[in-house]
Amino acid sequence: MQPLVDELKELWDTGVNTYDASTKSYFTLRVSLLWKVSDFPAYANLSGWSTKGKLACPSCHKETRLTRLSNSYKEIFMVHRCWLELLHPFRMDKDSFDGTEEREGPPRSLTGEQVLAELKGFEIKFRKLVKDNPSLPYNWKKRSIFFQLPYWKNNFIRHNIDVMHTEKNVCDSHIGTLMNIDRKTKDHLKGRRDLEEMGIRHELHPEPLSNGKVYLPPACFEMDKKEKEKFCNVLKEVKVPDGYAANISRCIQVKPTPKMLGLKSHDNHILMQQLLPVVIRNILPKHVRSVIMKLCRYYRQLCSKFFNPKDLFNMEKDIGKIPCDLERIFPPSFFDVMIHLSVHLASEARLGRPVHYRWMYPIERYLGTIKSYVRNKSKHEGSIAEGYLAEECLSFCSREHLNILSHQNSKKRKHDIQHLHSQEFEEWLSDYVDEDMTSWDNRITSDIETLANGPSEVVKKYKGYIINGFRFHIKDVEKNRTTQNSGVILQALTSSFSSARYNDPIVGDVTYYGVLKDIIELQYGDEKKVVLFHCDWISSGSRIKVDENGFTTLDFRGLKQTKEPYILASQAQQVFYVADPVHKDWKVVIKTTPRDNFDMDEQICIDDVETHL
Repeated sequence: MQPLVDELKELWDTGVNTYDASTKSYFTLRVSLLWKVSDFPAYANLSGWSTKGKLACPSCHKETRLTRLSNSYKEIFMVHRCWLELLHPFRMDKDSFDGTEEREGPPRSLTGEQVLAELKGFEIKFRKLVKDNPSLPYNWKKRSIFFQLPYWKNNFIRHNIDVMHTEKNVCDSHIGTLMNIDRKTKDHLKGRRDLEEMGIRHELHPEPLSNGKVYLPPACFEMDKKEKEKFCNVLKEVKVPDGYAANISRCIQVKPTPKMLGLKSHDNHILMQQLLPVVIRNILPKHVRSVIMKLCRYYRQLCSKFFNPKDLFNMEKDIGKIPCDLERIFPPSFFDVMIHLSVHLASEARLGRPVHYRWMYPIERYLGTIKSYVRNKSKHEGSIAEGYLAEECLSFCSREHLNILSHQNSKKRKHDIQHLHSQEFEEWLSDYVDEDMTSWDNRITSDIETLANGPSEVVKKYKGYIINGFRFHIKDVEKNRTTQNSGVILQALTSSFSSARYNDPIVGDVTYYGVLKDIIELQYGDEKKVVLFHCDWISSGSRIKVDENGFTTLDFRGLKQTKEPYILASQAQQVFYVADPVHKDWKVVIKTTPRDNFDMDEQICIDDVETHL
């Protein structure tokens, strides 16, 4: 890392002369490193703080409180009550937690100056130790190399806790324990003996039998075989839009034994934030599923592409209670350091903003791209450099060619028509233009004349269409596919009339949920085109329900066509539907967002971070 640090110091102190193509002038470009992101083992290597043992949490540092389980041989973190209010009843509840009362407050994170002071003190002690013992090798690796940067100690966040790996491990722990998957479950004989040794939750203590075996009483979160099959069947039938997630059904085994195998990091991401709350709705007891749903909702809010910073304070408050509720349900061996790290993610989001700039997903994807450049494994660095340069050259040539074509064909620009014209308006417009064409003295433009003449009698039909960052397919295409791209949602502004004063219109938002049946393109003149989506719609009535957990469920059986089934393609947003485990033949709505689109709301931006700390 030393060459990188040397270059960063040069870019901060001296800068580099850079050409600005917009102003056609040169300026001095300076660069600063805001933060570092890596998985948790690399966190230790680059920060100088060990992420193993009794001080495994880098945020709690020396105030980390760890318990060693004598039966499971694990270090656990069941100390989340310190994040609660001082008078919260959980603080005095011994039997539901670790057998002790909680009277302390949450640990405080160290500032950069405090970390640097500790590192300097350690360096002085280590050098004295080496001087007194010349035979010891001078191999000091504890100091973070990034503290050589002059501004590093002033950063609010220096090393990020990677949300991607944390979420993956949290999801693995929950699914492994709920389904009692070998090597992943935390509910076993050793874990029950730990409960017995701690003297808590007596109803789960192991009971010896006359034949020498041990009986483990069923826990509230334990699923039987039928519930596991139901759990896996719902996931086995899930179809998501193209590019939204991988084919999760390939990792699901229903027969002979329900299992989930081979889940990737993004699979756990989709399960944790979207699918797991849907699947457990009718399987687990209410007090168990409600806590898991709260944790899933926390991660979903945390991974939003934009959020109101005020909401993060509420998230910090909520995540202080969620692990406490989990401690009352799951065995002690469940609470490893990855479960504990969830407590600190909201605080880091408050300082560093959306996690999309601070997690490993884009880095992992780019590493996969770089690995594909390798042709000679004995000299992979050279292969990567050559492949990178070749791709840059090809990208430059293709963009140059597109630029030339755009200049040569400037009259063939595509225009998007923004409004949908009803049949009456089209007839009125055509008559109006025909009657007044002469009197307007060429004030009627060619565009209005083209629209007034109506569309061509020959239309085009498509099976797929890409718009608003989404890829849509008609319903018939999905019969033999593992993906689902026919779900459509429309946020419409409609008006109705009140019963008290019939002449007073009431204007409000109505959400329409639909299934895409057909895609039609209308041609107006030579250049004008309008694309329409033909859908089956549900907006209200007995076919739509919202349950106590906030899930919207729909019934598309026997749905009749509406009088106005068409919308402009530009109005469509995408959803996908998952089979409802509670009500047969009903579908649960899950909303999606385009991966490359960011909704930047200026009203929630903050200019001064320190004001909101």
